[in-house]
Amino acid sequence: MLDSRPEVAQETSPDGVWTLEIRGPTKAAPSFYAVFRQGDQHYMGVPFGYAADTATVRVRWDYPDKVCGIAIGSECYLLFRWGARRRRRRERCRVGEGRAFTPDEISWFCERDHSGRPSG
Repeated sequence: MLDSRPEVAQETSPDGVWTLEIRGPTKAAPSFYAVFRQGDQHYMGVPFGYAADTATVRVRWDYPDKVCGIAIGSECYLLFRWGARRRRRRERCRVGEGRAFTPDEISWFCERDHSGRPSG
């Protein structure tokens, strides 16, 4: 199925551990698709966003605590923690136009500790 999607981008995390491959939407699957690999293994694939001009897709590796964000235009639709795992899930995504993450949601995801335990 991934082979039928056009490749939009391929990037490597700043530490060189993760490879990100972004595939475009199709008629049958109208959202983008991101695949994160650790080495040669298929680690996980995540749909995100909506059908849009592929030139508007941007990747940011510089969110706090080693979080990657993928945006369509100026709106973020996928967050992925490429650093040490600190949550139950490494990723959080949104599918559908107008459903991007707010700045507060991005900040919450990037926070280090979501366990509810007091720090210190």
